Amino acid sequence: MSNIAGGISLVSGSRLARSINDDLESPGPGIVRAGADAAYVVDYGGTTVSRVDRQGRRTVIADGLSSPVGLALAPDGSLTVATWGANAAFRIVPQ
Repeated sequence: MSNIAGGISLVSGSRLARSINDDLESPGPGIVRAGADAAYVVDYGGTTVSRVDRQGRRTVIADGLSSPVGLALAPDGSLTVATWGANAAFRIVPQ
């Protein structure tokens, strides 16, 4: 998956990107794998961290962040998200 150019695109076996979701205001560089069939992404232009599956279905897992930009996945499955607006990092435990 890629979140470049204002949307989320999936690149799979054919190596051709196809747009699967355009719900985010401005996807940021934070993107990490969420199991075998999805990815976690930040919405830098908004306030959310979301899980997006291969079909483009988006589930918000955290909201109210100030310009989330960076995202890292810990070995225990929790996420650390860095925010530009609050100049802080937060731990998120996806359900």
